[in-house]
Amino acid sequence: MYGNGNRMNQNELSVTTLFRSSASRTSLLTLRGWNDKISVIIKPAVGEDSQGVMQYSDRQGQTALTMDACETLSYRFNQEILPVYNKVIAGEMECPDRMSVCIETGKTPKRNMISIEMIKPEKADELPDMYFVLYSSIDDNNIASESNTFKHVFPKKISYVGYNPVNGISEKTVYENADFFMFMNLISNPNMMVPVDYHNGKFMKAKSETYGSKGGNFGNGFGSNNGYNNQQYSNSNSFASQMPGSFDTQPSQGVGFGMFGNDEMPFN
Repeated sequence: MYGNGNRMNQNELSVTTLFRSSASRTSLLTLRGWNDKISVIIKPAVGEDSQGVMQYSDRQGQTALTMDACETLSYRFNQEILPVYNKVIAGEMECPDRMSVCIETGKTPKRNMISIEMIKPEKADELPDMYFVLYSSIDDNNIASESNTFKHVFPKKISYVGYNPVNGISEKTVYENADFFMFMNLISNPNMMVPVDYHNGKFMKAKSETYGSKGGNFGNGFGSNNGYNNQQYSNSNSFASQMPGSFDTQPSQGVGFGMFGNDEMPFN
């Protein structure tokens, strides 16, 4: 993603930058730049504290996505799930019980399956529930145990059209999967994120300081992708132009956020 990571010893260099976090009723999803990959960490929710603030477990599922993994996952989502999603919110069809697209990460004996899933909501008038799932340490038959499954459901965001501050009434409530599509925009176009550009500067500086005297070619930084430029996987016509329309429904609480923070190590 930022160059050819295979030409360096990842144990000698570790540069991390927080890209985005998403908190929901099920878990906390955190994406970070980790050298030339995107680190993914999911921490399950364990309940609210006395102040009503959701708490998350120290136990976590984690993996890392390469550039080609991000491209493959976003392209397959565009082809398989997004057209159905758009028809569902347009009222042209009923939401399927479950749809998913997956890619494999890691190597034996620690192979993982990363999945984007669309799940039918409990109420018919609600948007589909969108999940990012890590099936950790799958076996030789690609079967994942429940104890090694980490699921994150993206919170839905609400906006109000025609809000009247005098009586508190709105003409309608718009209910959207904005948090999920912000996540997909990062996966589809990571070099468009400001913190990614910042991370790239840190990474290239660290590489220069660490390996500069050793010589060698470490790539051209973020977005070079080792010359990879397959038009089939181009995202120039994906989420920026295909962002689904809004969906009218009744109010419901959303707790999504996408603030950027300080540097943290991707793996504890």
